[in-house]
Amino acid sequence: MHGSLSPAGGFASSLLILLREGLEGILALAVIIAFVVKTGRRDALPYIHAGWIAAVALGGATAGGDAGAGDLRRQPRTDRGRGGAAGGRDAAVRRLLG
Repeated sequence: MHGSLSPAGGFASSLLILLREGLEGILALAVIIAFVVKTGRRDALPYIHAGWIAAVALGGATAGGDAGAGDLRRQPRTDRGRGGAAGGRDAAVRRLLG
């Protein structure tokens, strides 16, 4: 099949994207922390650390909800009438609401 991706290829691609985004987040956080320390605002560090810890925890808590996301591609399309992003979004909302 032309244009298809094997499950292993899909996993590897997703893993590389996840690692790249994680590295980007770490670099952004390092810049923020360096700025806060350089400006003498060490009192803000606990809030920064609380923020990234909460983000990681919430990301882990919501990761289980994505476990069945691969099944969406096998669902019949119900957005034929709207077209574009709005049709896909509306179909996703209808699936979530039952």
